[in-house]
Amino acid sequence: MRRRLIVLVLGVVALASCSKKKSTSDALPSDDLTREDLLNEQKRVANGETVGEALRAPKIEIDARGVTINARLVASPSVIAARDAGTPPRIEEVRAWLQGLREHWLQIHPGETFGGRIELVAATDTTATLAERVLGSAAISGYARAHVKVGAVEWDAPLWIMDPPLAQKQEAPRAANVTLTRGADGYTIAVTTFGPPCKHTPSVGAGDALRAVLGDHCADDARCYLAIEPSTDDFASVAAILAPAFGFGAPPGVVLDARFRAGAVDPCAERNRLSALMDLMGDPSAPTAPWGRDDPSPNPPLAGSGMSWGAVKDAGAIKGVQVRAGALAVHGRLPPEVIQRIVRQNFGRFRLCYENGLRNNPSLAGRVAVRFVIDRKGEVTLTADGGSDLPDNSVVACVVRAFGSLSFPAPEGGIVTVVSPLMFSHE
Repeated sequence: MRRRLIVLVLGVVALASCSKKKSTSDALPSDDLTREDLLNEQKRVANGETVGEALRAPKIEIDARGVTINARLVASPSVIAARDAGTPPRIEEVRAWLQGLREHWLQIHPGETFGGRIELVAATDTTATLAERVLGSAAISGYARAHVKVGAVEWDAPLWIMDPPLAQKQEAPRAANVTLTRGADGYTIAVTTFGPPCKHTPSVGAGDALRAVLGDHCADDARCYLAIEPSTDDFASVAAILAPAFGFGAPPGVVLDARFRAGAVDPCAERNRLSALMDLMGDPSAPTAPWGRDDPSPNPPLAGSGMSWGAVKDAGAIKGVQVRAGALAVHGRLPPEVIQRIVRQNFGRFRLCYENGLRNNPSLAGRVAVRFVIDRKGEVTLTADGGSDLPDNSVVACVVRAFGSLSFPAPEGGIVTVVSPLMFSHE
């Protein structure tokens, strides 16, 4: 009897341990998991289980402890104070953790649209600057929405995602930037419409007229991007001011620009400058395009180990996979060999995208060309397909996404545009 009781107790403990591990792994960044963990989760998804809801809708709390994600402390107050806010404002630890959650979800749901949103709960004494950095971290990590609750105020808003950062504004026929700016007598509203021509109309009304102004300019097919300059206000006050834009009965087509200090930026100049630079890259499908040539230098199949969020340990990798880097097309003052070295350091991430495609099509092979922009701080602010011929859109999208989290040395004298071709094959 005693032996049976011991066996029963051990079995219950083992079962509880397994259950805890399963629920915990569902909420972790992909870097914390082995390839075996990810494959097991993919099997659970294939069997119809709901896996990864905490990855797609993580709960972020801001309080005296700092910033927690899914009950894990990610950034303490001392860490937050020591970090440069960056451009766009962010907390690097929060951005990296959210990027890892997003990559984890995409790896166990290959070919599916992410559509993530954060559940942000902030203490009433949270500063607007800290909330801005958390929302900015979510936006540049690929989370499309934020459900915000601070005190008695609660609303849900689409976020301006930095990938693509500006094209959405140009494509909307009546798209506008609506900026709330703090003044001595409260907030005033300025509207920038993108035409053509681009037109800026300052001080079109007081803050209480926000819903009417948005109703005049915003619709599902003509989105407005709402930014706010909060000065020293607390986040509870800012959230209350934004409530007419995103609460019940709000106009459609309003997107929250996570950069609260966006009022100081000329959106037309920035958008036109980036568009002109991308146009310089020419037609990526042209037969004489520089990114159509292979890099003659030898490159071992396992070069790079995936140095960024989203990489996994190389357990059980498919054998015979080759990833080769082609010649870069670079416009700007950053040495191509520096860019190429960092790209190769992240081959592990690109290889994983390709291996997921190989499981569905063992003969899959081809080129993925990624166009991207490196900003003045060395961060990638724009990624796009640069003329790929690999016949699997999900693999191409996975590789393009992976470039979005790379970091480079700060360029000299402005931003840099690059086309980086990668050749994937399997023997």
